[in-house]
Amino acid sequence: MAPFNVIIEGVTPSPAREVIAQAIQEAQPATLVMPAAGRFGAIEAVIKGGYPSERVHASDISLSSSLIGYLADPTKSLSELQIEFRGGGLRFAEDLDHDDELAVAATAMLAVKYEQLKPKHQYAMNLRRELFHNRFLYRSRVRQELAELVDGLGPIHYEISDLREAVRPFREDAGAAFYVNPPGYSAEAYVRMLHAESLSWARQTPSQPWDKAALALLYEEFTDAPMLAIAYSTNAEFLPDGWTRILAVDRKNERTDYVVANRPLGIAHTKVEVTQTVGGTARILPVYDDEEITEESVLEFIELDRPTVQYYRDLFVHRLGTTQSEWYLGFLVDGHLVTVIGLNRQRFMHFKSGYVKETFGISVTSQRYKRIGTLFMLALTTTTFRDWMRKHGRYGIREMLGVETTSLTKNEVSKTDRGLMKLVSREKLPNGTWKLQYRADLRDETFHDVVLRWLRTSSQHKRGGDGQIEGVAAGPSGRGSRRRRAPEPQRV
Repeated sequence: MAPFNVIIEGVTPSPAREVIAQAIQEAQPATLVMPAAGRFGAIEAVIKGGYPSERVHASDISLSSSLIGYLADPTKSLSELQIEFRGGGLRFAEDLDHDDELAVAATAMLAVKYEQLKPKHQYAMNLRRELFHNRFLYRSRVRQELAELVDGLGPIHYEISDLREAVRPFREDAGAAFYVNPPGYSAEAYVRMLHAESLSWARQTPSQPWDKAALALLYEEFTDAPMLAIAYSTNAEFLPDGWTRILAVDRKNERTDYVVANRPLGIAHTKVEVTQTVGGTARILPVYDDEEITEESVLEFIELDRPTVQYYRDLFVHRLGTTQSEWYLGFLVDGHLVTVIGLNRQRFMHFKSGYVKETFGISVTSQRYKRIGTLFMLALTTTTFRDWMRKHGRYGIREMLGVETTSLTKNEVSKTDRGLMKLVSREKLPNGTWKLQYRADLRDETFHDVVLRWLRTSSQHKRGGDGQIEGVAAGPSGRGSRRRRAPEPQRV
């Protein structure tokens, strides 16, 4: 889990961040105002894109954002926020070094988040239990991520300020620009977010709460302003004439978000970028096509949606029906898709198991490497994959023990699983099918270690003869096509 994903919700998604960074690079404003900073994701993208950090003026009104801002502004000290823990916050502040600003900031974020989580459903209950029982581990991890974020930002200017108060002084400055992802919460939530029972701090309450009328007024106010205004819009109905749509982002539930500006910009992103499929359409990805895998090859996992995974699963092997999973991933080698994966984390998230369940993992058939699927399984069962899950899955930082899978097969063992996993249970069903449960504990290896291991132990296994695969007749195969291999054991 990336703690900021849980602690500070709401962030400009990719590819909008990259488009905004490009727009700022093209405009090169003398001053860049970034109100409603949130998790500082857009600010980080702009600075990584080459814009000088010392010309960035960030602001927000929330405590978590202000903690980051004060850490990143060399003219500020965290002591100015006058943070005092009380009530339940004292448990999070046990043995805290109050001279360590990063640790104080991490503790405050966790205490406030714990208070905000209302146990109205299972996820919130589990996350509250996670935050409390592992509060010192969380404190250490959030402190580390804060240090990395602040270091990547560089020195910026930060003020606790309402977004309207932050941008209005620059309205007539043609050399200034702002980017904002306006908050989408209610007026009541806008005020409520400033109060916390677990601590007190030197907060500043805006003179007026934020609401939809304020958003419409903001757009209207900057339509003809000399200042360059860029915004992330989740509702096009508030956009007055005169604003240019730089980027359209298709989101789930047939929703389209836009990156808009108060004047045309000379960038090439006037198109729709699909980040989540709509209506069951699969994303088209570059697929591994027998390229050589070397010691320098890069392994990575990416999140995918179900239609994309179903498409490539059927393409790679055969139709397996409508197997449901809770999380869908892709495994890439040097940027090329090798495996599509379905995982279930419910039992793990509900504290019923220390293992994440692999419902399926279907790899492309390679004529160069007979055991390319082994490369995927080696990567899946590492502590590096566990750390990747923490950054991409909102399940906490519990110590994941490993990966397990259940297969239905006509044999007493599964050749697919037994090489890398341990058989922990075997049951013969009334219809004669064997239900086999396999499990693998995590190994403390990096993805680079995995590549070296696989090259040493499995890459020498080639497909023999004319390339015919067991159970499948040989035939012509042009570039990009895939032979279908014999059915694998059915996952359950």
